Amino acid sequence: MRKNIIIIGILLLSLITISILLLNTFNSRNGFKRIYISNDIVLSKEFNLKSLPVKIKDICNIDDKNKYLYISTFDPRFYFIFDDNLNLLDTLKIGFDTKLTQYVKSGFDASVVDSVLLIYAKNGGFIIRHNIGSDTYNTFSTESKLITKSVTLDNTYSTLRIFNKDNSQSFIKINNQNGKEVAKGNILDSDIKSGFSTDGMLVSNHNDSLILYIQYYTNKFYCLNKNLELVYESHTIDTIYHNPIENGKFHTKKSGQFMPEVPLKIINKYADSYEDKLIINSSLIADNDPLNLLQNSYIFDIYSALNGNYISSITIPKNGTKSLHDFKVYHNKLILLCDNKLLIINANLP
Repeated sequence: MRKNIIIIGILLLSLITISILLLNTFNSRNGFKRIYISNDIVLSKEFNLKSLPVKIKDICNIDDKNKYLYISTFDPRFYFIFDDNLNLLDTLKIGFDTKLTQYVKSGFDASVVDSVLLIYAKNGGFIIRHNIGSDTYNTFSTESKLITKSVTLDNTYSTLRIFNKDNSQSFIKINNQNGKEVAKGNILDSDIKSGFSTDGMLVSNHNDSLILYIQYYTNKFYCLNKNLELVYESHTIDTIYHNPIENGKFHTKKSGQFMPEVPLKIINKYADSYEDKLIINSSLIADNDPLNLLQNSYIFDIYSALNGNYISSITIPKNGTKSLHDFKVYHNKLILLCDNKLLIINANLP
């Protein structure tokens, strides 16, 4: 009997301890507050991605020339084409040979501008250029054997984040016709963790010819001009100034990509730019946010692309989705690529 009482006491003590820990976790704050604007968020269109035969990857671009939305898949040969009402128009297939397909498949980004498809082969440091509607494609090498990030500026130029021979990081502007470097910028600090702690997203602001680099794991972002000169350095509104890699060991996947042993907490997930604004999908709740906000909504923080100042935030209901994979802003609408749906959201953005 006494033994049973001791066991019950231990269980109750454990339950109380767990409850206190959970309570502290749920009440944790991140030390910042958001400014929410009055906004009519309306789900305009949706498309069920489960009906597609190939798994989607991300949004290549919205081609203003024909108002087509291009969605990439994990196979670099296949792309889905939608109109601006999310009607599936066609499937684009590129006739790569098997060897090239497998090599590019290990890591790539893709973009469409003026009916030209550009595929950035990350592990090979080369680019494939295909004029949509033709049966041919061209490949050309860049100055680096490793492309970590890319953004297409226009039909002529792209900006890449690369590693140099001494493992330092640079941003280079290249010609999309031949891969030749036309400008170079070195703004990132030396990163002994193979570039993971400074990894991020490249975004182009076409209105003001600006390039923005937003880090995934800290609140830092940079603005560069078209010559890759630093315009300013700024921070998102959260307080995550450092997010160190605790375990210095790395392993190599079969694809050849290096990954940290301990997964890092992503702070800024996705980003885009419109007019003179920068909009970032955040993974953190603010002190004035409901504690369950991320369970039901996606959070977007809006900044000035001209000086990096915070403007306001909006939230968008998940509308039957679980996770966001990419998004773009197009004519005061947000196009969300989620795990199971493609959504168009009408929103009065500032």
